[in-house]
Amino acid sequence: MINSAAKWSYELASKIIQETEIPYSSLNVDEKPSNEQIYDQMKKNLIVLNKIAKNIRKKRIQSGALIIENNDIEFELNEQNLPISFKIKERGDANFLVEECMLKANKITAEFLYHNIKSMALIRKHAFLNDNKFIEITRYMINNQLKVEFHDPKQLNDFLIQLKTTHPNKYTVTILL
Repeated sequence: MINSAAKWSYELASKIIQETEIPYSSLNVDEKPSNEQIYDQMKKNLIVLNKIAKNIRKKRIQSGALIIENNDIEFELNEQNLPISFKIKERGDANFLVEECMLKANKITAEFLYHNIKSMALIRKHAFLNDNKFIEITRYMINNQLKVEFHDPKQLNDFLIQLKTTHPNKYTVTILL
C-alpha cells in the first residue's frame, strides 16, 4: 500500500532535483503535502534518492546494460484533431530516477520469486538480437556511413553513446526487437 503525501509531476520533481527554489506557497493543492516541514523533508529525500539512482544507473551501464532512449513527442491538435505542431518532451532527472527504481523493484521481485518459488515463477529473458535484426542494423549503419563492430550489448551501447555525443540530433537508431 502506498500512502502519498503529495502528487508531484516529473517536471516539478526535476526542478527540485536541480535544486531550483520552489516555495511551498507556490505549489498547487495536489503538489502540497500537509505542511512545509514535510515538504522540506520530501525535497531532501528526493535529492538523495536521485543520487542513489544515478549510481545504480552508472553501474548498470558499466556492466553492459543496453540503453535505448526515446523521447516522447507531444502534438498540438486543431479543432479537427489534426496535428498542427509538435514538441519533443525531454526526459529529465526525475524520469531516470523513476525508471531506475522501477527496474530495481522488478529485478528484486524476480530474484525473490526465482529463489523462493522457482517452480511457480515465470521468468522472462530478453532474447539476443536475431540475425534479421542484426542484418537490418548493419545495413542501416553502412547506408549512413557508420562503422561499428559489436559483439555484445555493451559494445553496442558504447557505440550508441559515442554516436549521440559526436553527432547529436543527426542520427536516430531505434531497435525493435
